[in-house]
Amino acid sequence: MTFGPTFLSNLLLILTGFGGAFIAALWIALVIWTYRDIRSRARDPLVQILSTLLVAVLTRRRVLTISQVLSMSARACSMRAMVAP
Repeated sequence: MTFGPTFLSNLLLILTGFGGAFIAALWIALVIWTYRDIRSRARDPLVQILSTLLVAVLTRRRVLTISQVLSMSARACSMRAMVAP
C-alpha cells in the first residue's frame, strides 16, 4: 500500500495541528493549575497574579519553540514526500 505525497502532506499537517492544539491545551492547563495552587497557598492577590503570570510567560516561550520544531519537522517530511520518487 503506497501513499501519495499529497496524502502524506495532509496527514502530517493534521498531526501537526493536533500536536499544536495538545501543547496549547497543556499550557493553558498548567497556567490554571498554577493559579489554583498558589491561591490555596498564599492569601496575597499580588503574589497570586505575579506567580501565575510568571508561569504563563516563561512556559509560553518553550511551548512556542516546541510548536515551531514540530511545524518545521512536518514541513521537512512533506517536502521529502513530494520529492521522493
